[in-house]
Amino acid sequence: MVNWAATSTPGYPRYPTFTAKPDIRAAAQYIRDHSTPEDGLENRLSHVDSVVLEHYAGDAMPQKSTPERVWLIAPPAAAAPAPDAYEITARHDFDGVVVAELRPRPTTEPAPPARVPSSRPLR
Repeated sequence: MVNWAATSTPGYPRYPTFTAKPDIRAAAQYIRDHSTPEDGLENRLSHVDSVVLEHYAGDAMPQKSTPERVWLIAPPAAAAPAPDAYEITARHDFDGVVVAELRPRPTTEPAPPARVPSSRPLR
């Protein structure tokens, strides 16, 4: 049997039946430190992890409904696609959880229709 102390490091145990847990505390602290009241939050965590997020974040998490910047918090597999109207501008990986900073995609205005010169100008 391999000595578990030889395969583990402080804070990262590796022993039989160990279940890795996402570092939601660090992710919540990052969002608290870098968000403003004008930001929004998209939470893609499980229900249990969302309760943990609420515990560590308190009332400091962004809540605006039409924000200029959105913080996405999700497990690594669910963090890849950004909502259609947003693009990922920064990504921060924590153990088992990802925090992504999203900004609205620049909107491209359609070109106005071409004008055809009139053969009868207005007088």
